[in-house]
Amino acid sequence: MKNILIIGKSGQLARAIYDRYNNDNRYNLVFLGKDEFDITDEKSTLDTIYNLKIKFDYCINCAAYTNVNKAEIDYDSAIQINEEGAKNIAFVCKRLNIKEFYISTDYVFSGENYKPYKISDETLPLSIYGKTKLHGENISAKYGNCIIIRTSWLYYDNGNNFPNKMIQLMKSNNEVKIVNDQIGCPTYALDLAEAIFSIIESDKWIYDTGKYIYHFSNSGAISWYDFCCAIKFLCNLKCNVIPISSSEFNSLAKRPHYSVMDCSNIKCDFGIEQKWWFDSLQNFISKTI
Repeated sequence: MKNILIIGKSGQLARAIYDRYNNDNRYNLVFLGKDEFDITDEKSTLDTIYNLKIKFDYCINCAAYTNVNKAEIDYDSAIQINEEGAKNIAFVCKRLNIKEFYISTDYVFSGENYKPYKISDETLPLSIYGKTKLHGENISAKYGNCIIIRTSWLYYDNGNNFPNKMIQLMKSNNEVKIVNDQIGCPTYALDLAEAIFSIIESDKWIYDTGKYIYHFSNSGAISWYDFCCAIKFLCNLKCNVIPISSSEFNSLAKRPHYSVMDCSNIKCDFGIEQKWWFDSLQNFISKTI
């Protein structure tokens, strides 16, 4: 049995991991969140994990400050959680010899590409959120024994995510206006959870693959407008969906216009296939409504 620590228990990925694997007798899963300790405090982080008296094989760091707009004005909190928190967890994992997964984002890229971003492409985040997550990547990599997984447009049944927002808006309004010039790909958190556990089950690690950064999302390339239209169709809603440009949308944070990621390296090293975004969305909708 593998002992796995999941930090950030209230987040979408942690919830997906719980739903998919908590009753799997191959794993002993321990979920921790801000109720148990403060990741921005090194001593609190070390003491809490050490005092569990469990020899963890893996730690999945799902904890993050993810409010992209609010991060622009709440910079200190974003730094504390996405950078200082990442450092403390990486430090503890190194000290206790735990293999770590650090979950990052497509927002580390500028969005000026015209083809899917590879792991070797230059990172140039436009927002405070993207910058702090990139710093979290670099800090985690510095401590070693860490796989970084960049994902995009994550959603699950819990959380303040795009599908949940759109379902609520379209049920209560005759029309919604959605940006149609930001291109990326959604990621169903259950698919990401399965990808992470496929890596765990492979018993391969960065010292075998020679890599420590991987990209994972569902497959395809769509706009937020396309995403909303698909949600409308699958939920059989009557709301009128109107496409608008990013310049018409009042946003504090600048977002990449194109952030589709090349996920070929995770398939090459671990045999992990991407599910088409529409199929995963259909799976999500079938469980939600």
